[in-house]
Amino acid sequence: WAGMALELAPEDPRAEDFAHLLDESARNRQSRYDALMDEVRSIRDPRQRSALMIEQANLWFDEAPSDLWVEELLRNVLKRDPRNETAKNLLDEYYETNGRWEELVRYLQDRVQKTPRKSDRLALFQRLAEIAQFNLDDEEGAVSWHREVLKLSPSEETSLKFCVDFYSDKEDWRALVGVYDAALRSRTRGRNDSAMLVQIAMLLWKNLEDFKGAESYFKRIKLNDPRNALMLQFYSEHYERLGDWKRLLGVLQTRQSNEDDVAAKFELGLKMAAVAETKLKNIEKAIDIWKSLVRLDGQRTEARDALRRLYFEGRKWNALLEFLKDDLKLDEHTVEHRVEIHRQMIEIYRDHLNLPVMVINAYNKILEFEPGNKEALNALETKYREDGRWNDLVGILNRRADLAEGAGDVSARIELLRSIANIWLDKFSNPSKAVGFFETVLDAVPEDEGAIASLIGIFEQRKDWAALFATYERQLDLLEGEARVDRLRQMARIAHERLEDADGALGLWKQVLEEAPDDEGAWGAIETLNQKNARWEDLADLYRQRVERAEGVDQTVWLKKLGDVFADKLEDTDRAAGVWREVLAVDPEDQLAHGYLREQYL
Repeated sequence: WAGMALELAPEDPRAEDFAHLLDESARNRQSRYDALMDEVRSIRDPRQRSALMIEQANLWFDEAPSDLWVEELLRNVLKRDPRNETAKNLLDEYYETNGRWEELVRYLQDRVQKTPRKSDRLALFQRLAEIAQFNLDDEEGAVSWHREVLKLSPSEETSLKFCVDFYSDKEDWRALVGVYDAALRSRTRGRNDSAMLVQIAMLLWKNLEDFKGAESYFKRIKLNDPRNALMLQFYSEHYERLGDWKRLLGVLQTRQSNEDDVAAKFELGLKMAAVAETKLKNIEKAIDIWKSLVRLDGQRTEARDALRRLYFEGRKWNALLEFLKDDLKLDEHTVEHRVEIHRQMIEIYRDHLNLPVMVINAYNKILEFEPGNKEALNALETKYREDGRWNDLVGILNRRADLAEGAGDVSARIELLRSIANIWLDKFSNPSKAVGFFETVLDAVPEDEGAIASLIGIFEQRKDWAALFATYERQLDLLEGEARVDRLRQMARIAHERLEDADGALGLWKQVLEEAPDDEGAWGAIETLNQKNARWEDLADLYRQRVERAEGVDQTVWLKKLGDVFADKLEDTDRAAGVWREVLAVDPEDQLAHGYLREQYL
């Protein structure tokens, strides 16, 4: 305790007292040691001497565990009596207590070399392995000692596990195989070695790619367990490498029969069929395998595709058709599956037997249980177009339009309706039917310029002026600039000339002037309409606008017309006189103005 206090607080005022205490303790221990050695030398019996030194070393170790004299006493004992177990164990404990691991390792190594008994050597190697692993944190050293343990006891569990983990982490597969192999060879006959055999075989196969070495172990596995999954998997790969296709097919069949999972069975069947067809060139065997796969999982398309291909390569069209028809009869198929079967039948009818009627029938059959099947609809549409079967084509397009409406696909529905309208127009020369479809388009998309243009063409050709006028009205908001003005002119002429709607025509010509104030045709048309319909006040307003838009002498032209309307049509002499005075203000020499005013004054 004095030593610890002095070490922790050397500046303490009592440090000098602690130092004296330590010196005195050292002198006492030296005296005791010298007295002990004198006593030992006085004893003639070696056993008594050893017993005395061990006893004193034990007492000394209890008092001062780190004292070097303990080690010296014990080594003196072992020098005279190397087999003294008490001294060995106490010296081991001394090194361990003081954490002197390196000295302990050297000491234990020395003991190993001098220990002939297997069990003792085994215990020492285990002790060395434990020190290297837990005290020195030396995995390399630990594995070397564990390997020494395994040399003496290849199945010792602790060392076996450590070596397995160590070599696995280091990916030293060859060393790991050696560990397992040694453990395997040490086992007594009659034990179940399957697990260890599998470990060794898998390491040789997967990690070292030593197929020859792996096979020697898999053969032993096969003797005990002919249906072992890993063994069968190895031989599948092994025979494939060797090109031994017949044996490979046998292994794959065994693996398939072992499987409970349908998907796994199917995948193995795919490999079997490929081997039978491409490697063994046994087409009949391949066909049998594919048929079994159809029965195994009718939802998978690979088997049907393969059978179709094999029949196709053999040009056995009728056989393939019968297979597909039987397939439809035997099983309860989903809609998708039925479509797929009919699709394959269509290919045969179309591409190989040249039976277009059967092709059409098959597509129509698809539409019976899947009305929205795009492939069937597209194919029938194409076929009906090619053959000029316009009534049938209209029926298909109507069906597609209804489907598009149900799906909320406005653009697709519009295009289909447009196509139907064009068929009625171009193929049947029936514009009345076409009009209904174009108007349905506009109901859905009022701004559809194509439909509007088509309707305009139809109504112009039929001279249906009211309908043409209404269509122009629909189009008007879509037009801008000169195009809009031109359409207003056309509407105004139709209203005036065809519909005899003077008010409507006037309103339209006024809209023209709002957008094209310099349009003389519009001014003239409004003037004529007002004159024809005796709208004198409106005509007077028109002339007043022309006066305001004119300059200089040009104003007199419109002022004179305005004066005539006031005088002759409205019989309003006061307003007429006022207008003629405006004429004189512009042109003081105007004789008509002078004459009218002279008459009024007289």
